[in-house]
Amino acid sequence: MPSPLITRPGRTAILPPQYCGQVGYYALLASYPRAVIDLAMPYDKRRKSAHRCSIADVRGPLTLTVPIEKAHRGMTWADVCVSSHAGWWSDHAVSLESAYGRTPYFEFYYDRFKPLLTPPAPGLTVGDLDRALDQIIRQILALDTEVTYYVEEQPDAIDDYRRQTNFDIENAPAYYQVRADRLGFIPNLSILDLIFNLGPESPLLLHRILQKA
Repeated sequence: MPSPLITRPGRTAILPPQYCGQVGYYALLASYPRAVIDLAMPYDKRRKSAHRCSIADVRGPLTLTVPIEKAHRGMTWADVCVSSHAGWWSDHAVSLESAYGRTPYFEFYYDRFKPLLTPPAPGLTVGDLDRALDQIIRQILALDTEVTYYVEEQPDAIDDYRRQTNFDIENAPAYYQVRADRLGFIPNLSILDLIFNLGPESPLLLHRILQKA
C-alpha cells in the first residue's frame, strides 16, 4: 500500500543538502516517491542550512553550526570539508542533551546520532556528514521516499528545489514540545526537535503538514 505521506506520485524532487534538516524539509521530501539530495550543488556561503540547524534550547531557539574548512567558488558541498575547529561536536552533543534530555524519546534515539558527534575524520565533507545524518533520520521516520544523493540524470518529471532555501512552514501545526508551557510553541526547527519530542508519532505530524499544504 502506498504511503499516505506520498502526495506527489510519479514525481521527483531535487533538494539541497541540510544538516539535520527542518521539519518542513522532511515533510516535503516525504511527499515524493523519489528525491535527490544534490550534494554536488555549488558551494554558496549564504546556504547556511547545509551545515547549520536550529533546535529549542532551554531559553528558546539555538543555532548549531558545523564549522567548515576554507572553501571557494567552484567547490561543491561534496568537496567542502568539515573543520575540527573548537570541538564543535562536543558542543552539539552537550546542547542536544541540554535541550532534549527530558523529552520522551531522547534516550531512545540519541545513540543513533552519537557516532557522528565525534571528531571528524580527515577529509570528511559536509556532504558526507549530511548524507549520514539524513539516512538515520529517514530510517527513524520510516519514510518510503527513495533517495539518492547526486543528480546524475534529469528525471522526466521533476520539481526543482535546488534554489529553494526556505523550508519554513506558514501556520505550522503545533506539536508537543517539552518546554512549550514556558516558551510557547517554536515552529520550523530541525527535524531532531520533532523526533525527540514525538518519536514514532513524527510521521503523523508530517502528514498533518502535507494535508494543510
